Amino acid sequence: MNDAERAARWTTGATALRVVVANTAKEAEHAAVLRLAHYIAQTDEPFVGLATGRTFEPVFALLRERAHELELARATFTHLDEYADLAPGAQGSMAEELQNLLLGGLAPAPRFLPVDACGAEAAQKLAATRKRQAPGFQFAGLGANGHIAFNEPGTSLAASAARVQLAADTVAAQGQRFEDGRAHTEAITMGPQEILATGELVMLVTGKAKAGIVRAMLEGPVSSACPASLVRLHGNATVLLDAAAASELRQRGKDRVHTPFEIRTKLQLDGPLLCVAPHPDDASISCGAALALAAGARKIILGATTGARAPVRGVTDPAAITTLREQELAAEARLLGCEARFLRAKGYDSGGVEDADVARATALLLDIRPALIQLPSPRDPHPTHRMTRHLFEAALHQARLAHPDWRPEIWTFEGPWFQHATREINLIIHHTGATEALKLAAIRAHASQLARVPFDDGAKALTRLRGTQFSEMHFGGLSAKGMTELPLLECYVREQLC
Repeated sequence: MNDAERAARWTTGATALRVVVANTAKEAEHAAVLRLAHYIAQTDEPFVGLATGRTFEPVFALLRERAHELELARATFTHLDEYADLAPGAQGSMAEELQNLLLGGLAPAPRFLPVDACGAEAAQKLAATRKRQAPGFQFAGLGANGHIAFNEPGTSLAASAARVQLAADTVAAQGQRFEDGRAHTEAITMGPQEILATGELVMLVTGKAKAGIVRAMLEGPVSSACPASLVRLHGNATVLLDAAAASELRQRGKDRVHTPFEIRTKLQLDGPLLCVAPHPDDASISCGAALALAAGARKIILGATTGARAPVRGVTDPAAITTLREQELAAEARLLGCEARFLRAKGYDSGGVEDADVARATALLLDIRPALIQLPSPRDPHPTHRMTRHLFEAALHQARLAHPDWRPEIWTFEGPWFQHATREINLIIHHTGATEALKLAAIRAHASQLARVPFDDGAKALTRLRGTQFSEMHFGGLSAKGMTELPLLECYVREQLC
């Protein structure tokens, strides 16, 4: 481990995002080089997306120094964006900058695929190109106003590559970039969808001037107001900060408190319970025991998406699939004594956190004001599950701005697609065979899905796996003084908002 690695402090926030805070900008820059080096070393045909701007100039200098060692010549390079109607390599272009600072100094020269920003179809061509092959590794910077690439505030996080109008401060930052002095006000840029499709995303941010927008990106809502917040939606992203850029971040844990380990056999509610199901059948699979046992207040199962893309035997029309799946959710809710609600999030089809979805989810939270919210994990590998989590994180942020004294508990659930690290689990619902039978009946209400995957068997298996894992430590094992049968357990990570 070198000095830069020792100096970096690796942390994990409320999402799967890795945040690295180094002591100095130089250490953060070395960490960026190390991430790229690891990717190239592990990849047969590396495809690297570069970013431009002053932040990356020291990184490019380091890469030039280590070009032979890192085998940069094996990689194919491209970049995020280009000023509209500039030919590749034209004076002042992003492609020229990359050639001057990095690529032109490498021997042998690697393959370079510049963004073609000329012509009315330039954005569509870029989107099609990235759809065929997205960079396996992508560098990104952070704009002072929260832009990433040339996606300015107000850009939908579901947007694809586009020709965009640049914000006034972005235009002003061009300085003397162009010899003719003419301001370039439009650009062709990879959109949030193309950036989210990259294999690994590494954002580098240094300097005190970016501290405020770093906090907005990492601790504010995931929203179009700060397009760079999309890093929290990426499945494999790292944000590299120096101490100055990280100086306005709140201390980890200040706004969320992980509660002590607890085992419950009953669940008495002090206020409404809202179980957010990414797909119509997710609630009982992951939370069926808790939903069955909960008493004392309203219980609502919210279908976040229509689930219309799931195969259903004998039904091909998406509208008909939506109707069928919502009928199944309603039947599940009746079995568990719950209400059924439907969000029908547009992000299910776009893959992003849509502003309209956030607004509707915020209104729903304000209407119900749940005391307990059950949500999927932001680390869940299923993209719809992650999208749903980030959608409700954004809605929670907005709702609590209106009612700061409202502090719901958050129970992050697991299921056949994702399991918590055992050491992270701090709440176990220990239930009986009768409760499990009700949970399984609720899962089986989704007959259209069990016809293709035995989710009931998966839920049973996870319940028994957790019983095996926790039996000796917390239940005394199968013995005369301990258990007489394997416990049935449903597990959560429980947090209390401050």
